[in-house]
Amino acid sequence: MGSSDLAEKADYSAARVLPDIEDQLDVLGIGKFDALLIHGPWPVDPTLASGGTLEGLETARDRGWVDFIGYGMHHPSFHLEAIASGRIDVLLTYADYNLLNQDAANGVLPAAAHADIGVLNAWSIREGLLTGVPVQTQLPQRKWERRHHRAESIRVWCEK
Repeated sequence: MGSSDLAEKADYSAARVLPDIEDQLDVLGIGKFDALLIHGPWPVDPTLASGGTLEGLETARDRGWVDFIGYGMHHPSFHLEAIASGRIDVLLTYADYNLLNQDAANGVLPAAAHADIGVLNAWSIREGLLTGVPVQTQLPQRKWERRHHRAESIRVWCEK
């Protein structure tokens, strides 16, 4: 299934997100979330559109249901679109800033800093490759890609 197929099937509306937030608050027995993130939209455009998910989060913030709103996703270009909207408070990058990949360093982090947007870093251990466990315990060496070789080199260097 391609990304356009997923976008057609997903409901990115504010009308959908608001009851979900209200239900989560009720189930958890809390009055407010510290932060709510739109997780992994593919593509990001429908969530930014008028009547989209982000508008729902803005309404939730206006109602006092949440303090900070933003996105948790992998693609730096999507983060840059969200930052450019001027409507978010926080981002969660996914595997975009670690010892094997620093895609967020040149675009997302400076743009977020300039816009005073908080950034959380997810998956800094990159599939467990950066935990100090030999990579071969997770994947046979014949299947290694460049990142696996780099992770093993880092692990060996750290052990020395």
